[in-house]
Amino acid sequence: MHRPSQRITAIGATAAGLVAVGVVTVIGAGPGTTPAAAADELTPFDDCAQLHSWYVESALPHVTAWGWDTGGPIMVPLATRAEGAPVPETDAVGNGATGTNLQEQDVDEPDLAKTDGTLVAVVRHGDLVLYDATGDRAGEIGRLDLPLRQQITELLLVGDRAVLFGSTSAVTPLIETPGPIRRDLPTGEPIAPFFTEPRTTITTVDLTDPTAPSVQRTETIQGDLVSAREHDGTVRVVTTWLPSFHFAQPYSGLTPKQALAKNRQLVRSTSAADWLPSTRVDGGPAQPLLSCADVRHPVDPAGAGTISVVTMDPQAPEARVGTGVAADGDLTYSSADRLYVATADDGWTWTPEPAGGSTTDIHAFDVSGDETTYVASGEVPGRVDDRWAFSEDGGLLRVATTVGKVWAPSETRVTVMAEHGGELDPIGSVGGMGEGEQVEAVRWFGDVAVVVTFRQVDPLYTLDLSDPRHPTVVGELKIPGFSAYLHPLGNDLLLGVGQDATRAGSTRGSQVSTFDLGDLADPRRLDQLGLGLTRTSAIESDSRAFSYLPGERLAFVPTTSWRFGGATDVIRIGPDGTLDLVKRIDLPGWSSNARALPLADGRVAVVGSGAEVQIVDPAAW
Repeated sequence: MHRPSQRITAIGATAAGLVAVGVVTVIGAGPGTTPAAAADELTPFDDCAQLHSWYVESALPHVTAWGWDTGGPIMVPLATRAEGAPVPETDAVGNGATGTNLQEQDVDEPDLAKTDGTLVAVVRHGDLVLYDATGDRAGEIGRLDLPLRQQITELLLVGDRAVLFGSTSAVTPLIETPGPIRRDLPTGEPIAPFFTEPRTTITTVDLTDPTAPSVQRTETIQGDLVSAREHDGTVRVVTTWLPSFHFAQPYSGLTPKQALAKNRQLVRSTSAADWLPSTRVDGGPAQPLLSCADVRHPVDPAGAGTISVVTMDPQAPEARVGTGVAADGDLTYSSADRLYVATADDGWTWTPEPAGGSTTDIHAFDVSGDETTYVASGEVPGRVDDRWAFSEDGGLLRVATTVGKVWAPSETRVTVMAEHGGELDPIGSVGGMGEGEQVEAVRWFGDVAVVVTFRQVDPLYTLDLSDPRHPTVVGELKIPGFSAYLHPLGNDLLLGVGQDATRAGSTRGSQVSTFDLGDLADPRRLDQLGLGLTRTSAIESDSRAFSYLPGERLAFVPTTSWRFGGATDVIRIGPDGTLDLVKRIDLPGWSSNARALPLADGRVAVVGSGAEVQIVDPAAW
């Protein structure tokens, strides 16, 4: 059996991963070379009139009698309307420089807690709290109280700056409602429809003096926060925006046919500015985030929204620049050279799912410098479950998807794509895995990857993609339960975190497993450790909750039990793959979002949900 040229022992700092349950598929993809992206071939709109025409033509198929085809109106008692609604020395891979378990080791991700090795920064109840972690106990040394409306949930730590991110919604009643308003509530209160307009807040904080942190700049952008990334001191923030027009509604005295005609006319009567997001700085007046010349479009319409990428230096956030794509986007993946934004036509709208199943549109940006440039777009069959399904290596993008109907998946497929001019072209693919199952986890290692699906058992497929145009299935392993997250340990060993399960697919609590991938044709599970029948781990849905110390061979796995509350389990992995629970660190309350941040002196700061910080020393274990 042919083996990929690069084995799992060569997993380096650019290894990427994906959360999943069930099937583990190991893939190899040769580095290959592809033509440089020709960004100058992807021209922006000629003027605002052309931009307006594009948006209107793209939007009209998605307009219904109720508004956008993402669902019907939301009803709210008029008495409870609000101006704003708050929204609550091995090949193993260790954590990133600011303490977070990363998808790409040189691309930092926002998280609820960060460290520079001696200082720990934590988001607690929307505020920023700073701790000195150099002593035996972590002591609070600084705090920044932020407005509740900003709803800060995550941060990046970039030198002596913190960049805080929040998502809020502005609630506005639909005033375009001719005719009487129904009174359907038992209390007799009138009901009116409303729309919510999402807002993303970006707050840059000066930490030069951590005892007195100060806000440097706050920007509020129309749209949902998709994600943010930092590389070489440059931060990129991705948002997606779909205008919320004052659409008419059939129940307000109009027939569905009349409401549809009115809504279509409303879309036609818009201006170019109505389709682009605005921004406010430090509470000032609204200004356009993008000009018409800043926006490009794919070859074919891909929704009525706008993907915006804001590029900024936290040392000078006022000099930030933006670029946009006239398309919808709800998922991001970033390598050191490329940022990809994807959106799936997955049938979760009121429009019928495509007969052949869903597809995913992918838009690529060049982020190799301190600017961000749109370079290409493409499409793959199936749905992408999360960002870990993507990996870029040697100029090639690899994507794992679930193909088929939303409620009846047919198979798991991996597609390899190359940039040709302004398009992302599929050049090879392999399918037939996980029939009738969903993709649950993927881990990529250069020209090797691992994919997991699950329904009742955890099939572990191994694939060879060293020839990206002719991938082949190499081996398969079926075991009960699933791994929701996969982590490289070096020397052909892989750690899986997930749930134990019966042969019928009933889960039995959190577990960790080790796998030997030394022979891709014969993958084996080496050991299994149950963490408790009533326990679940946040790692199953958020890989940032995992931490690994390669030198000590210690994994930190937070778990929560409805009986016993929260804890962080410390697990030692032997060179032969054996698993040993060496310590259970009890945390206050549920602590479902615990983090373990490696410090500069070898100790670890364990952060609980209430932002309590414990300092532990692995050398004592």
